[in-house]
Amino acid sequence: MIPVAKAHEVTIHSPSLAIVAFHSSPYPSHVQGGAVDIFGGKEFGTPVISPVSGEVILIDRSKVGKSRYFDSEPFDYIIALKSKGVCVRILHVEPEVEVGDSIEVSERLGSYIRTPLLPFWSYPHSHVEIKDCKDTASPLYAYPLDLMGSGEFQGSPEIDFDTINAEVILSTENYIIVTPAIDVHAVIGYYWGVAVKVDDEFALLDAQCPWNCYGGLVLKDGSEVREGHLVKIGNVTLGSVIRRRGSLATYALGGELGDGIDRYSKGLLFKDVNRFNVPNKRIKVNGEIFLGISTGLSLQENRTIKLVPTKPLEERYEEGEEVTIEFI
Repeated sequence: MIPVAKAHEVTIHSPSLAIVAFHSSPYPSHVQGGAVDIFGGKEFGTPVISPVSGEVILIDRSKVGKSRYFDSEPFDYIIALKSKGVCVRILHVEPEVEVGDSIEVSERLGSYIRTPLLPFWSYPHSHVEIKDCKDTASPLYAYPLDLMGSGEFQGSPEIDFDTINAEVILSTENYIIVTPAIDVHAVIGYYWGVAVKVDDEFALLDAQCPWNCYGGLVLKDGSEVREGHLVKIGNVTLGSVIRRRGSLATYALGGELGDGIDRYSKGLLFKDVNRFNVPNKRIKVNGEIFLGISTGLSLQENRTIKLVPTKPLEERYEEGEEVTIEFI
């Protein structure tokens, strides 16, 4: 298990073969910099191991609505573990523990579930945040997380492009995984990711873009990134930096967390999530409109890109097929 984040003396760990993402969602605690998604399983129903040590003080099964593009039960779980005077709140896991149990890092916690809170393109994952134990039910007010494992920047990614040619290595109805023909990846510390230019230096992209109007960055040691710096993937501007905390930064389209993000992050209705989507920001894959790319931070070498369609594909792309990704 690898330590990836911490808050209030509690360390969150991830399996060494997982992908982690701090800004993969418009869920309030992600927007506020207080959550990490740990993508540690290939299939729903596979085991989840605990990211922290603690005592189980709450298990809450609640109805969360109906999924649009896939079949699932209309429920999700909140599992709360008390550790060092605060609580670790975990979602999207069907528990195999009970209130009163003590659990250690890497012990089995439960199994991944596909809930209506997840978009159709999501991998199985656990959502993890740290907060006051008096407030375990709320999606608000998670403590800001500090990234662990940053370091030097390594790589020589391309920066001057409007399109990317790539080979399909995995095709599903919900997403496509491709290997780009040009080098767009790099390493910071023990994280692999898609490299973006921020002013005069590189960072790793942690976002769903370009359709979401905000995203995250992992910065190298000694980074001089500050508020107002432009974030570009190739020749396309994604937004500008609006917040920095240690080795993590947040950017937003237009240079601010606009009304939609601000309202949602303050806990208004979940329908406000639609305000995160920027209608005129998409990509094209072989001329077909897609939402964009979904990136995370891989804890092992990873030189692929995940492409997200606007809805599940009626016709799948072929593995080995060459595609052109155009940022528009």
